[in-house]
Amino acid sequence: LFTSEAVVGWYAAGNQIYQSVGLLPLAFTAALFPTLSRVHSAGAEQALIMAKKSIAISATFIIPIALGISLFSNEIIDMLPYPDAFSNTVPLLTILALTVPLTGFLLILGTIAIAVDRQKPWAVALLVTVLVNIVLNGMAAPYFQAHYGNGGIGVALTTLGSEALMVILGLRVMPKGIIDRALVTTFAKVGAAGGIMVTAMLLVRLLGVGAVPTVLVGAVTYGATVLSTGIVTRDDMWSARDVVLRSVGVGRAPTAAP
Repeated sequence: LFTSEAVVGWYAAGNQIYQSVGLLPLAFTAALFPTLSRVHSAGAEQALIMAKKSIAISATFIIPIALGISLFSNEIIDMLPYPDAFSNTVPLLTILALTVPLTGFLLILGTIAIAVDRQKPWAVALLVTVLVNIVLNGMAAPYFQAHYGNGGIGVALTTLGSEALMVILGLRVMPKGIIDRALVTTFAKVGAAGGIMVTAMLLVRLLGVGAVPTVLVGAVTYGATVLSTGIVTRDDMWSARDVVLRSVGVGRAPTAAP
């Protein structure tokens, strides 16, 4: 209604990549939910510790992926077999990639809300966000279509804003004690590590190096920063990897903790 069929196609292409990246936190939460529910029934304090650790690990894994996709959105679209007109997908993917950490964070928060029996206020927060999303789309899509010829930019920005709003509302639903100073510090460290990674990748790109070596430099830089600052331990990262692999049917059977 608000744009053309071509714009819908451009947005759909970027959205497919955005959703495929969301499989990582989805797999993580699928494995987390039964364990968190079991631990919560045994004791709220242990569930609180597990929930905070899960949020930290999820953020550590998702943020570099999102930043990498946003930074290399042009190369990603060029690599795929799309017609030249799909260059208009690049700004959409750049924005949608930045939404990935918020979406992953919401998957973790939603899992925690259901596991600790707070699904009703979570559903209310979700309903409010959906309504806001509809209103914003009704304004942003026509505006960007009229002024930039790409209403998908407005939809992508609306998605980013709506996810941010849901995070704010979702945090109010969480049990007390989950979001504390230590977790905020972890977020700050992860953000700083992501910034260092992007800086290193941009410097390498200035040298005219290809995408693959640039990604490797970014991955090594980010991993070294994360481990050196103690955001998560090596055991945490291997445990998160095992959780994801088990959730998709690879690796050993699930253990009592993620």
